[in-house]
Amino acid sequence: MVVGFCGVGGNCGMGLFSEVEELAARAQFMRESLGKSQSITDSMITILGSFDHRLSTLETAMRPTQVRKEKKRNLLRSLPPLSHILSFFDFCSAFFGGCNAEKTEEG
Repeated sequence: MVVGFCGVGGNCGMGLFSEVEELAARAQFMRESLGKSQSITDSMITILGSFDHRLSTLETAMRPTQVRKEKKRNLLRSLPPLSHILSFFDFCSAFFGGCNAEKTEEG
């Protein structure tokens, strides 16, 4: 029986070697996986950057349309109150105009 660094039997070198090989293979697999993950991440960053640039261009192109729509919306909201004001003005003009006309005839 051989008793040495590896313990009883002295054949621990083969077991240790296979464990080291397994760990090396796992490490290599993890490196490859990390590389693929980094590649996918870089691709997504490129895609999102392109999307952001295109979206910004679209927003810039749409801005005049949005401003026009907002002006139209404001105008359409202003018309009903303006119509009431004009109706009141017409009423007052007719009422006070009629009274002034009678005073000038009596005058």
